[in-house]
Amino acid sequence: MFKKLSAVILAFSIIFTGCTGATQTQLSAKEVMLEIQKQSLAQDKANFDMVGTFNMEAPDADQNDPNTAAVLNMMKDMKYSLTGAYKGLEAGDFAFSGEGSFEMNGITVKGSLYLDQEDLIIDYPALGKLVDIKFEELINLINTQTGSDVVSMDLVKKIAGDYKTVFAPKISDKFVENLPEEALELIPEYSFKFKDEEVKDKALKLVLNETQYQDLMMAVIKDLANDEEIYNTIAKYEIPDFPATFDEFKTKVNDALEDPKAKEQMEKAFSASSMNMETYYSYDDKYLPTMLNITTTQTTKVPTQEKEMTFTMSQDIQAKMNYDEVEITKPEITADNSMGIQELMMMIMGGMAQPQ
Repeated sequence: MFKKLSAVILAFSIIFTGCTGATQTQLSAKEVMLEIQKQSLAQDKANFDMVGTFNMEAPDADQNDPNTAAVLNMMKDMKYSLTGAYKGLEAGDFAFSGEGSFEMNGITVKGSLYLDQEDLIIDYPALGKLVDIKFEELINLINTQTGSDVVSMDLVKKIAGDYKTVFAPKISDKFVENLPEEALELIPEYSFKFKDEEVKDKALKLVLNETQYQDLMMAVIKDLANDEEIYNTIAKYEIPDFPATFDEFKTKVNDALEDPKAKEQMEKAFSASSMNMETYYSYDDKYLPTMLNITTTQTTKVPTQEKEMTFTMSQDIQAKMNYDEVEITKPEITADNSMGIQELMMMIMGGMAQPQ
C-alpha cells in the first residue's frame, strides 16, 4: 500500500511542485518532464478537480465466509473526489481549500477543509461543529506527550519555506534525472478521461514497473544524501545529534543504505509485492499540466497463520488543473461553532469507550 501511495504522491508532486525557450517539438520525453516540473514549481496558485476509484480483491480468501465477504465487498468500487485550490506558495501566505466526498458500500461521506500556515479547519457535518486544529497547539501537545521540545512552530515554518526553494526542486530533479529513458514516451494524441468528459490532447506517458520503481527510489535517496545543499538546509534547523559535517552526513546515510540487514528488509518488502503505475500528463504551450490520468495496480502477498494471502489493489485517478484566479475564504471560527484538537480527541475516546 505504501509503495502505491508514494508512487501516486510522486506523480502529483510533479504537478504541484514542477518558462522555456525551446519549442516543444525539439524536446525529448525526459526534457518535457523536466519542463513540466519547472513550470509547475513556478506556479503560485492553481485550481484542481480530481476523482478516483479504488478496488481491493483477495482471490485466496474464503468467499463463503460471510465476514470475509462483507469486508471484501466494502473494498470494491470505492469512489472519492476532491475539488479545491491553493495559493501563496511564493508570497508566504499559503492557503488551501477543498471539498471532497468518499463513497464506500453505498454510503457517501462529504466534507471540506481549509489549511494555512496556522490552522487546519475541517468541516465534517456529522460532528456538528467545525474542527479547528491550530498547529502551535498541536505541536505543544505532541511535545508534552513525548517529553521533547525538538519540534516548534518556528521549525515547521522554516521547513515549509525551504520546501518550495530547496526540497521540492531537488526531489523533482533527482526523480526525473534517474528515470529510465524507456519509462517515458511522448504521445501525439491521447484520449484523456475526466468524469463523463473525454478530451484528446498530446500527452507525456510515464510507466514504471516494480524493478524500475525500486531502482528509482534508491537512486533518488542516494543522490539526496550526497547533496551538500540538502545537508546545509537541514543543518540550520539545529536538530540534536545531527551530523556536524557534510562528510559525516554522507557516510552515515550511505552506510545505512548499504547495511546488509536494511537491504535484506527492503528486498523482502519489495519481493512480497508487485506494482505497475501508468500516468498520462497533458500540458499547454507553457508546459503547465492541464489533465492527468493515473492507473496503478499492486499485488501484495501477506503471510497468515493458515496460508499466504494475495491481495490485489487497483486505483484510477483523473484530474484537471487550471491556473486562473483563485478564491479561498477562511471559515469563520467562533466558540459556539467549533472545537479544538483536545475536544475532538475527547469525543473520539468517549465514542470508543461506549459499551457495545
